[in-house]
Amino acid sequence: MSDDIKCCVCGKSVTQANSTAFRLTAEEKKALQALDQPVVEECSYCRGCLKLLSNRERGAQLLKGVLQMNLRMSGVANAEQHAEKFHDFLLKKAARNPLS
Repeated sequence: MSDDIKCCVCGKSVTQANSTAFRLTAEEKKALQALDQPVVEECSYCRGCLKLLSNRERGAQLLKGVLQMNLRMSGVANAEQHAEKFHDFLLKKAARNPLS
């Protein structure tokens, strides 16, 4: 592919026409730095992952699973509790902001 765009969730290579990109805010960039993650200007999502993330229940469950897996791979002993807390936070935030 001429465009080397990778989905931020699944890592699949996609074209610009088959993806949606979101520019990160300064706050989001700071959060990435705090987690020792590479700071990027925008995140792109393939259609499949964007469809999943657009559903509040399924999106929160997907992000919980991704976080839990990353924490486990990093050797965090209580990864499940951290992931569950994050999941609850996402659902509460979605309930407070119905249009976001």
